[in-house]
Amino acid sequence: MLLYINLQGMHRVWKCFKNKYVITALAVIVWVLCFDENDAFSQWEMYKRCEKLKQDKAYYTHEIEYCKRMTHHLKTNPLELERLARERYHMKRDGEVLFVMVQKSKK
Repeated sequence: MLLYINLQGMHRVWKCFKNKYVITALAVIVWVLCFDENDAFSQWEMYKRCEKLKQDKAYYTHEIEYCKRMTHHLKTNPLELERLARERYHMKRDGEVLFVMVQKSKK
């Protein structure tokens, strides 16, 4: 009895799949998801790339704002400009002796 019910259910499902509209719809869905130029896998990769680019944009926007603040700060404060020149570029005044101490990194 149970086998007969399952066969009837399978017969209905198989009958539904014999319909040309169902077959066409399934073929179109498979084509769009797997074989099209903009298939589901490509869309997922593009979505991940877009999210990465949004993160990069936020990072660089933050960096640009930081650089603008530092530029303004250096233009308005000559002592800060001198400190930066001495620390980063090892500049010195006339008559000064500059000692650069480098720590050895541990291996």
